[in-house]
Amino acid sequence: DQIRLRAARLGLADAPVSLAAATNIRDILAALDSADAADVAIIDSIQTMYVDTLDSAPGTVSQVRTCAQELIRVAKRRGQTMILVGARHQGRHHRRTARARAHGRRRALF
Repeated sequence: DQIRLRAARLGLADAPVSLAAATNIRDILAALDSADAADVAIIDSIQTMYVDTLDSAPGTVSQVRTCAQELIRVAKRRGQTMILVGARHQGRHHRRTARARAHGRRRALF
């Protein structure tokens, strides 16, 4: 609904764009592999997707890697352009710098 409202505000309500909401990679691959699939697909956010044959949680390295490999395989076979969007989590280093900022200290990261 949020996407539809934004499209209406931008005057793009009638644009030839299809939206889908899914997190299971099988459902996503089925949509991308259909006869009426788009030439360009934007996958946002890949870290929320999962392969049900893996025991790990969505967002883990193995899940993201496997999902990306499956999406790329289908895109190459069909000649689709695929844009993968994901968030980067910085782990322990991020928490330390966030704490330092909260205490007013500055750090330079290179």
